[in-house]
Amino acid sequence: MQTFGQNGNFVLAEYEQAIWDLTKSATDAGIIIIAAAGNGSENLDATFYNSYNARGDSDAIIVGAGSANTTHSPLFYTTHGSRVNVHSWGQNVTTTGNSCNNTIVFGNDLNQTYNYCFNGTSSATALVGGFTAVLQSYYFAQTGNYLTSQELRTLIINTVTAQSTGVNIGPLPNMEAAMLALDNTLSVKTNNISNFIMYPNPTKDQVNINLSGINNKATIKIHNLLGQQVLAKELTQKKSTVSLNNLSKGLYLVTIKTKNHKSVKKLIIN
Repeated sequence: MQTFGQNGNFVLAEYEQAIWDLTKSATDAGIIIIAAAGNGSENLDATFYNSYNARGDSDAIIVGAGSANTTHSPLFYTTHGSRVNVHSWGQNVTTTGNSCNNTIVFGNDLNQTYNYCFNGTSSATALVGGFTAVLQSYYFAQTGNYLTSQELRTLIINTVTAQSTGVNIGPLPNMEAAMLALDNTLSVKTNNISNFIMYPNPTKDQVNINLSGINNKATIKIHNLLGQQVLAKELTQKKSTVSLNNLSKGLYLVTIKTKNHKSVKKLIIN
């Protein structure tokens, strides 16, 4: 999808207030939105788009169009700017259908018709959509849970291949690097503390920790799925309540550590 921006040039569809509202409602509900930046060569950081930018982040993943080679260069027509998160190929993408002269038909069967002229932020967005679906499925297979839109976008951006110089269209997603980052975050070797109890889970604004079987001091550390520590606290009582008010929705890893042991459990904040 795209819509008209300055001078009738194409920009991302959420430039329209109604689309932005729908997108934000969807991402808040846990739906991942992958959206085209548009093919109007517009700079979303220009003063013309101040009112759009003032709305804030819809949490959609916005995709620009780059070259289909190792230079990862912005294509001349892609809308760009700091709001554009990532890019993918905007040219020479093979897909089904008979939409251009470069058509291949296998076995004279029109149901096996392909072309390699799919382009623009349309092809780039479709590629990032497939990338995102595979990455989300991989995470679900490992954990039984899903990444939020914000977590998924941050993971992709932190494990990418940089674009070349030029207007900002964001980096190119890197599947292997993203999966390795998830593996490194989730593969935690521990010596379990058998009497470590954590409830409720899922939770909203606090979690209770019961250490009734532990005789020495303990600490609690909470990490997000990018491995970033978001909370650390010493537990001075056998039963403690830990506030989570400053943490956003999503999946976290909770580590309880004593002098000789540690244990890690998954915590869902909804």
